[in-house]
Amino acid sequence: MKEHFSVQSAFDVTTNTNSFLLREDEGPLYLIDISLPFIKKSHMWRKFESMEVFQMMPQLPHFHALEKENEELREGLALGHMLSFANLKDKTCKAHIEDSRSMFENKLNALTDLEELGFTVHLIRSRLEELLRMRDRYDQLIDKSKAAEGEILNKKCQFDEIEESITRLNMQQ
Repeated sequence: MKEHFSVQSAFDVTTNTNSFLLREDEGPLYLIDISLPFIKKSHMWRKFESMEVFQMMPQLPHFHALEKENEELREGLALGHMLSFANLKDKTCKAHIEDSRSMFENKLNALTDLEELGFTVHLIRSRLEELLRMRDRYDQLIDKSKAAEGEILNKKCQFDEIEESITRLNMQQ
């Protein structure tokens, strides 16, 4: 059973807290306050939070790890992480098993970084891990296919040698 959430956020530019109204499966509203290490001042927040990815996968990042950064840079870094999450989700949806193993590993490492900031990444991680398992199986099948092709070529050479020997024997008679 899928859980559906809808999120409405209230911006308070005078403090570093955000209140989110969270509705689970059209049930009761829950008010969630998240203390952020910066004050949301940028108009970009509404644009990011209205993006389809954040409607489909509501996020409530706490950005606590940004406390060690320069206070003047924190909001910009947080916006960058929001964009990174959106891009990562989009690239994961477009990923193929033919993509390099390192590409999958880089995306999984990026998810770990985003998770430390409070992003919910388990759905994306599951998808990437499944694609990586498929990639590994694909590589195994390619290796087996190459081995089989080599064996077929070897057997064909043996067959050609035998056929040539038979032809020589027939000519000698």
